Amino acid sequence: MHVAPPYRADIDGLRAVAVLAVVGFHAFPTLVKGGFVGVDVFFVVSGYLISAIVLGALTKDRFSFTEFYARRIRRIFPALIVVLIAGSVLGFLLLYSFELRALGKDTFFSALFLSNAVSWLETGYFDPRAGFRPLLHLWSLGVEEQFYIVWPFLLWLFWQKEWDWGILLIAGVVLSFSLSVLTTYRAPSAAFYFPVTRLWELSAGGLLAYMTLIVGGAAADDGSERKPDAVYPRPWRGKWLSAPTVAEIFSLSGLLLVAAAVSFVDRASSFPGWWALLPTAGAWLLIAAGPNASLNHYLLASRPLVYIGLISYPLYLWHWVLLSFLGFFDFGRAQIAVVAATTLVSVALAGLTYRFVEVKIRSSRGLRYVGLLSAGLCVVGAYGGVQFLLGYGRLSSSRDIGQASGDWTYPGRNGKAVVVGKGPVGILFTGDSHIEQYWPRVNYLIDRMDHAPAVTFFTDEGCPPLPHVNRFKPGFDCEAIYRAWTGIAARADIKSVVLGAYWEIYFIGGYDDDGNDGPLLYKTDESGRAPMKAGTPQFTQVFEELARELSNLRSSGKRIYIVLSNPTSRRFSPMLFLPDRISGAPRDVATSIVKSDFEAFNRPINEALRRLAKESGAELIDPVADMCPTDVCSVVGARGLPIYRDSNHMRASWARDNAKFMDRVFDELRPCVSAGC
Repeated sequence: MHVAPPYRADIDGLRAVAVLAVVGFHAFPTLVKGGFVGVDVFFVVSGYLISAIVLGALTKDRFSFTEFYARRIRRIFPALIVVLIAGSVLGFLLLYSFELRALGKDTFFSALFLSNAVSWLETGYFDPRAGFRPLLHLWSLGVEEQFYIVWPFLLWLFWQKEWDWGILLIAGVVLSFSLSVLTTYRAPSAAFYFPVTRLWELSAGGLLAYMTLIVGGAAADDGSERKPDAVYPRPWRGKWLSAPTVAEIFSLSGLLLVAAAVSFVDRASSFPGWWALLPTAGAWLLIAAGPNASLNHYLLASRPLVYIGLISYPLYLWHWVLLSFLGFFDFGRAQIAVVAATTLVSVALAGLTYRFVEVKIRSSRGLRYVGLLSAGLCVVGAYGGVQFLLGYGRLSSSRDIGQASGDWTYPGRNGKAVVVGKGPVGILFTGDSHIEQYWPRVNYLIDRMDHAPAVTFFTDEGCPPLPHVNRFKPGFDCEAIYRAWTGIAARADIKSVVLGAYWEIYFIGGYDDDGNDGPLLYKTDESGRAPMKAGTPQFTQVFEELARELSNLRSSGKRIYIVLSNPTSRRFSPMLFLPDRISGAPRDVATSIVKSDFEAFNRPINEALRRLAKESGAELIDPVADMCPTDVCSVVGARGLPIYRDSNHMRASWARDNAKFMDRVFDELRPCVSAGC
């Protein structure tokens, strides 16, 4: 039998603050810039409540693993099943085949509570593509469920061995927080999604439960054989946490810290790391203040916030599923009104889910519902797995065209070298994802050469091969990437170096896209971090520095190739070839762009690259000359299918068979390969 902690309305109010922050961030990200920290508040609350339940039961010798997990299933599964089914239905009706497959995969792993692992491997939380993942928000549920699996066992083990719980809890906070800070700067996506880098927030809540229930003496002595005092001394015997003055200070400070986090933390912050202290400490102080502190009593325990807190879990589940589906449509000027209405619908659905699903099932006894809920979640997860394999829905006719978006085979990861071939001489390909797109052609050639060189790809999908620059977007270290590839290029076995990038996007923007994406870079040795636009002194200086680097490589006998940008346009996106989501009717789209218009747009960048080649002795490879033999650049191939996977990357299958302009790198190296130079 479980012992539940005393009910506190102010904790429901704190849940409301957390979920409103998250919903606000997802609905109106420019207004509630730091609302995503609401998840950190949830973690502290969850750590406190779960630890209080387990610690209270253990001190009374009433803890049962079976009952604990049965309660978790009755609490978590019902609303989750309902929302996953709703997301699957919406996906069947509105998503194209490749999108439905992605949703199916997320459904499958969400049912296994491994969504955080998938998110870490595929999409950063702040990545623009994240808005098209209706189940992205379930990463936090994965972290909590993984915590629920391990944490009760650890507390039980320490109780059985009569070890001090305080050691476990403090170690969990200190070690996990240290790892979080370290990982945030080196692997930000892992720090965001990994349970071990989030454990400190949950452990902080557990530490508070320990201090109030055990150390502070709130766990009543009911005559059981194992007395809390027998194992745990009480240095805070005066219950200092509930002292009126301390409680008021804690409450006010906690609310200010949470408000500061919502106001000042944003996408550009290195999060979680040190910034996560704000919402975590704020939530900790608000819970520690107790229900009698003025702000807790009059604000957090107010009826509106308590109600939002009660429906916070289904509201968290519903809101992002609905809002993310809006991202597949363009409502123009009505976008804000549609988002606001959808947010209100999610609140209504959350209330209905709480009233008719959560309350009824949570109050049930016995294991019958537990088995049914477990089976139901397995069925939903299995359906997701089938959709991941088949992608079958109302718009399944889009399957052939939709496959273009997933036609990408580069095997590497950012900042990691990929090597193919075993020859005595080597070629280095470096740059961003625009050099990665030629991997299929290079690999194809290597497989068919008798004496193939060793080819190394060293890339970062967001960094051009330029010195002393970095991205404004957090998580990039372009300068380190530059130092790494120049080090590889200097090796004696490297005989050719090939540089390529989506050059214009960093300084001008995307063609036919109003230039909204650029400039993206700043010069790292200038304190002002001014955006590097084409034609500015910083722009010129960076290319002059690269020219000196390439000249040094050229003087050591290496061949240097600079690959200019391939044709790009939003009209290349295969999404434009897909039928209308609502009617299913095909769209009338352009099948080409005017080459001269693209070249005019790109002229400032190409002129800089041509000067770079002339000054350094490099050779230019111009994909436009090969891909656009007339004054038009085709959007589709011979069979009428897209040749691009998005607005600027070629499909892997098309590049493999048609990017023959890259063969020149190998043709000119053949004498060197056969002679063993």
